[in-house]
Amino acid sequence: QIVSLDGFTIQDIVAIGEDAAGEVYIADRGAAVTGQGEVFKLVKDPAFTGIPQVAGGMKGGILSLSRIAPNPFRGSTSFDLTLARAGEVEVGIYDAAGRIVKRLHSGALPEGSHGFTWDGKSARGDDAVAGVYFVRASGLGASSTERVALLR
Repeated sequence: QIVSLDGFTIQDIVAIGEDAAGEVYIADRGAAVTGQGEVFKLVKDPAFTGIPQVAGGMKGGILSLSRIAPNPFRGSTSFDLTLARAGEVEVGIYDAAGRIVKRLHSGALPEGSHGFTWDGKSARGDDAVAGVYFVRASGLGASSTERVALLR
């Protein structure tokens, strides 16, 4: 489901990694016939407007996401959302195109830390495809986004 710029489908992902600059790379085993694997760098589609968020991911420390662990993951992954005050909050998983994959919470939460787990499934309950996703929390006039890689 991932296509390279030269039009070839990336079929057999064996690794997803991130360099020190935060750039994400995918290692593909290559076709069984050729055995020629390749490494691809994920780049932003110029048409992609992105998932809206406040610069820096937080506004005045009102809300923040913890590190997601494990990351990358196969079964499930967890994170905490910390709120400086009570309020209405949305927490969701988004694909690289900015589409909602699964909403984990929508509604009021009290001040404090709240744990969430994503089981790697879509809102319909089927397995999400392997790839890079974004956990996004928004509310109280702020938002925070973290990247997570799902392996299969």
